[in-house]
Amino acid sequence: MSNEEYLLQSPETVFERALKMPPKVNLRDYLEAMEALRDKGYSYREIADWLAEMLGVEINRGQVVYLLNAHPAALDMEAEQEQAEEDLDRRDEASIDAPYSITPASTPSPLPEPSPPRKAPRSRKKSKP
Repeated sequence: MSNEEYLLQSPETVFERALKMPPKVNLRDYLEAMEALRDKGYSYREIADWLAEMLGVEINRGQVVYLLNAHPAALDMEAEQEQAEEDLDRRDEASIDAPYSITPASTPSPLPEPSPPRKAPRSRKKSKP
């Protein structure tokens, strides 16, 4: 479909297509299976192809490499970031239903006084004997 065709779609048609979209897959949920296959000697590409077939979604080798080689702290940070985004989405949805209100802005703190300029070091001239 061209861009013009998408622009001409009715909201109902777009909604129907959205309902037909497959659910998003979090590949981290399948990390243990990927590790087990890797321990058995499967390549990253073979694991990606197998998972793609099992889940019915497109998965590339790079995603598998990243998940299997990423530091656990990086995965935890990603999970925390996703949770924070979900929390923001829920807060935004709740604020849509809340009555409109304006909160006063806080007064910014004053800037610190600038430090006095430094004096240039004196040059020492060597006296001739």
